[in-house]
Order: sequence, then C-alpha cells, then structure tokens
Amino acid sequence: MRSIFRYLSEHRMSPSFFVMLALAFLLWFVTKLGYVYTVELPVTINLEGNKFEVSCIVEGNGRHLMKYKSKRKRNIELEMAELKLSSPDQLGFQSVDQTSLLTALSRRYSDVRVVSVGNTDIFISSQTE
Repeated sequence: MRSIFRYLSEHRMSPSFFVMLALAFLLWFVTKLGYVYTVELPVTINLEGNKFEVSCIVEGNGRHLMKYKSKRKRNIELEMAELKLSSPDQLGFQSVDQTSLLTALSRRYSDVRVVSVGNTDIFISSQTE
C-alpha cells in the first residue's frame, strides 16, 4: 500500500481525484446494497433450554442482510407449541418437522425471506425432567 501511495504522490495525482474516487466507490457500494442477494446465515435456536445450530438460506435486500450478518448474537427463542414434532421413538426422542421450523423462523425474520433450513436433524427429548 505504501508503494502505491508513493507512486501516486510522485506522479502528482490531484487530491480531488482521490476524493472523486472515494465518492465513486461509496456510491457503487450503496447501489449494490439495494440488490437482492441469497446467503447462508447460521442461526442458534433456543428451544426451551435446548440450543441447536441451524444453517438457513435467506434472501433479501443487501442492507437487511448486512444487518443480520453484522449481529453477533443470532439466538432465536422458540417454543414447542410453534413446532410440529414427530411421535417419540424407542429412546424417547422427537424430531422437528422442517416445514414448521421454516415457518417459525420466517416469522422471526420479517424483512428477509427464509428460503430453506439446512441441518434439520434436531431431536428433542420427550421426557420432562
């Protein structure tokens, strides 16, 4: 970087050129944020004390996606009543239905569209402690 600035200063580049270059980059960046993008967003689901990491594919405006990507805390609180669970197996575990999880996450993300939910191998113990 230092050599680039040294080269440009030796060739007497105008300061107004650098200002215009910075403004052009800023306008380009703001314009690109207005486009619709599809990204993978990792989300931690807290389901009544049980935490699960789920990978979601979301689609939305660049500004909204940057807001969600910049948030360090991506915990979503869900209740059992919001999800459809399968009947318990021999070990007493229930699996979460992918469609109900997608619907519950879509309610939480109002300004982006949740396209799909990845890792849906979520099993909940049906035994109460």
